[in-house]
Amino acid sequence: MATIYVKTGSTGNGSVWNNAYGNLTSAITATQSGDEIWVAAGIYKPTTGTDRTASFTLKNNVAIYGGFTDTETARNQRNITNNVTILSGEIGAAGINKL
Repeated sequence: MATIYVKTGSTGNGSVWNNAYGNLTSAITATQSGDEIWVAAGIYKPTTGTDRTASFTLKNNVAIYGGFTDTETARNQRNITNNVTILSGEIGAAGINKL
């Protein structure tokens, strides 16, 4: 089991907080069954483009936890109230919802 780290603005390989992935999609792709993804506070979208059909595709037996700052070493150190992590589907023009 591995822990993969994600933090907005990062460009790393997810191995530690200071080398975190910058997007959740890359982290999910890199996981294997039994891994955990720890996601720092921020807003994460499944694409940086405008493709409104893009979505996060989860994997079986991979857990994703938000609520981190980027210094934690144990899952119970996260604070989901103070470190809000949002998975957003608002892609393209802001405020336009597709039904």
